[in-house]
Amino acid sequence: MGSWNAQGKGKGWVARPVKLEAANGLKNLKFTVALPRGDNPTSAGPDFYINMRDSLELDQKPGDPRSGFAVFGQVTEASRSVLQAINDTAVGGGYGPFGASAPRPPIVIKRISVMGDSAARPGAASANPAAKKPPSR
Repeated sequence: MGSWNAQGKGKGWVARPVKLEAANGLKNLKFTVALPRGDNPTSAGPDFYINMRDSLELDQKPGDPRSGFAVFGQVTEASRSVLQAINDTAVGGGYGPFGASAPRPPIVIKRISVMGDSAARPGAASANPAAKKPPSR
């Protein structure tokens, strides 16, 4: 998901690659969200995947900082039934990067909400700094 449209065509842009952060303490457990990548550990881009089973083989291997896939979120309990329905959709669309594994008909996610931890991270810029209130004195 991310850089492909509903017809399985690439959107024609490549984002700056993401540094591998698989050693963040999060595991590829069922209903977690993570970054796919190529052979280069810093090749993750705008795509993501959702684990529909525990996939611990995708975690970083001890002593190998170039291995693993970075988990960065999880699906809320309230949304898991929707995700399960998507997962149960027939495949065989024959388009896009996964061909025979593509759902038929295509599934389009129109909205994703980020919930939970909204604490500022070191070095992270606010998406809307003008919306911040000044500290009270």
